Amino acid sequence: GIFEVEDKEYIALLPLEEEEVLLYEYVELEDEEFDLLPIEDEDEFDLISEAFYALYSDEDLEEIEFDEDEEFEEDEELGND
Repeated sequence: GIFEVEDKEYIALLPLEEEEVLLYEYVELEDEEFDLLPIEDEDEFDLISEAFYALYSDEDLEEIEFDEDEEFEEDEELGND
């Protein structure tokens, strides 16, 4: 679902048959189009994941793992923060 944190919109996607929630910044464009942007900042990601859990706390969510964007993980491996 789409939710707002600090004047930005984010979206949580749960792929079928997966136990990971994918979090992205959600940006509405013209003509009913939208863009999903990766959350690259670790502090922002932590804030968004906490907000998601607060909004959608449920027993089913306790088993879900958050999947940080691959680009963020690659930056960490390369030492880029």
